Amino acid sequence: MKFLVLFFFFVSIVSAHGAELKSDGNELLSKCGMAVRFADGQTTMNSPSSYDVGFCYGLMRGIFALNELRADKKDRYFCPPDGVTNSQAARIVYKRLNDSPEILHFDESVVAIVALQMPFPCK
Repeated sequence: MKFLVLFFFFVSIVSAHGAELKSDGNELLSKCGMAVRFADGQTTMNSPSSYDVGFCYGLMRGIFALNELRADKKDRYFCPPDGVTNSQAARIVYKRLNDSPEILHFDESVVAIVALQMPFPCK
């Protein structure tokens, strides 16, 4: 019985902590906005902004890598041409999120993939 109480206590703490870590389109808009401003030379790398820039670029790279793992091109989420940079992907995602506030409540990875599907559809 003591084990079950401790187990449910631990699960509730982990679940509550995990809920705090979930990021949505609002946060991604802010982070990728910082990445775009950095790429344009409008901001310098200080500690908070460097985290946001790195997070946005890292998410872009991860989404592109996940997309590439889908061996059959018809199963990919989007089909970008060769040479798309993290900075370009961040600009695309930032613009889409900025232009579509109705999707900002969705998970950051989902809205990023949706944003990249429009300019890079698979045919």
